[in-house]
Parts: sequence; structure tokens; C-alpha cells
Amino acid sequence: MIEVTDLDKKIIIELQKGIPLESRPFKVIADNLNIKEDFLIERINEFKKNGIIRRFGARLRHYKTEYKENIMIVWNVPEEQLCSTGNLIAKYLQISHCYERPVLPDFPYNLYCMLHGKNREECIKIIEEISELTNIKDYKMLVTVEEYKKISPEYFIK
Repeated sequence: MIEVTDLDKKIIIELQKGIPLESRPFKVIADNLNIKEDFLIERINEFKKNGIIRRFGARLRHYKTEYKENIMIVWNVPEEQLCSTGNLIAKYLQISHCYERPVLPDFPYNLYCMLHGKNREECIKIIEEISELTNIKDYKMLVTVEEYKKISPEYFIK
């Protein structure tokens, strides 16, 4: 396990607030932390190298765009096909999450994924394509009815 110092935690907290739209955003963050910009960038590179930070990117509020449909699909995948099926599904750009989960007594589904599309028809077409490619016919589509909360998790917040 990688040791995360108190300063590292402060850096992570600042980064979680978002990157300011400035010509030198890391200087703004460094100034907020009373550290040098070069040091901040060095620490961020270390975080990336060590897997603490995966990436930086814009977060799209897809409901405010043309992507209105969300469907969670649960698949009943034979154990020996789990890895290959999970990897195949994960390659779809429209899939944001893909997880193996334990099977429950009355719910035999072990692979869960979240699909985003412009409309239900587009999503169903992708689901049918995945089903055809994997030869997995036992799946359920759990359509999003209402979004009550959707945020990125924040760490080291008190």
C-alpha cells in the first residue's frame, strides 16, 4: 500500500473540487495549498504513476445532452466466460461501468454494466449485439426511471 501524507490528502481534496478554468490551473491550486506549482505537478504525476489518480477529464452531464437513456444490464454469465465477456462489454464506449458481482439466491446475475444511449432503441440494439456476440441470452434490462443522486465520490473529506 502507498503511504498518503497529510499534504497528499490536501492535494487530493483540492483536485476533487475541479480544475479551474485558468491559463495555469495548477498554479491556482498550488497557491491555494501554499506550495510550488512544480511540486504540485510532480506529486500529481507520482499519483498517476502509482495508480492513486487514474486520469483527469471533463465530466459530462449526459442528461443535458442528447444522451437521455440509461439502462443497467445484468447478465447471467457462465463462470468460464466471465473474464472474456466482461472485457468485451467494457470495450463499448457506451458502457460506463462493468462489474462482476456475487450471485444471490433468487438473482442469478453476476455481471452488471451501465449503458448510456440517445434513446431506448439505440440501447436495446447494443444489448442485443452484446447478447449475440457472447451467446448470453439470460439478462435483464433495468431501465433508469429517476435519478436521485449521481456524484463522483470524494475522499479525505471530513
